[in-house]
Amino acid sequence: MIKAVLFDLDGTLVDSESSYLESLKSALEENSLEIPVNLEELFYGLSWQGIFDNLRKHNIDFQSVSRMVMAVDKELAKGGHKIEAYPEAMEVFREISKTLPTTIVSGSTRQQIGAVIEEYDLQGNLDFYVGAEDYEQGKPMPECYLQAAELLNVNSQDCLAFEDSQAGVEAAKAAGMWCVGVDRDRGQNLQQADWVVKSLDQFSFSQIPYK
Repeated sequence: MIKAVLFDLDGTLVDSESSYLESLKSALEENSLEIPVNLEELFYGLSWQGIFDNLRKHNIDFQSVSRMVMAVDKELAKGGHKIEAYPEAMEVFREISKTLPTTIVSGSTRQQIGAVIEEYDLQGNLDFYVGAEDYEQGKPMPECYLQAAELLNVNSQDCLAFEDSQAGVEAAKAAGMWCVGVDRDRGQNLQQADWVVKSLDQFSFSQIPYK
């Protein structure tokens, strides 16, 4: 039966990825670095470490992940971008957390996750969260999800994950979890997900073969 529910953050609960992507482009320009034509492929669904590694493969080097994240956050603040929540996603998150252990598993930094939790007053809806500093191999590797299941003290096969990216869906499935893919019209291949919805409120637990 489903004993815990895990949510990706960026693109699933909040509409942050487009803002981060634009801020990354600005950071590349500010640091006189090339903007790859396939930047979206190198970005969506990945941790900052994964994005950093992808850029280095294209000979684009911020010297360190922390330096890159600081540059992106600087551009984000400069542009006055506010991370907006998907209202229906937040409602689903809050409702599920009333009856099942619920947490966030993200490629964002713990500081970035904590800022969203504080902004949208989610402190009472989860006991912990998993961020980029907490694991070595980011999505699509399953490490972050396996770690979250262990912290929740449940088998990964008894977990349900909500994800909006191909890398995230692959990570959840590799961890042995049920997975709902949320299609945000960003060209992500979500076919490995058990279900695909356009909005989180379209999913019902009655769709799971066993609860």
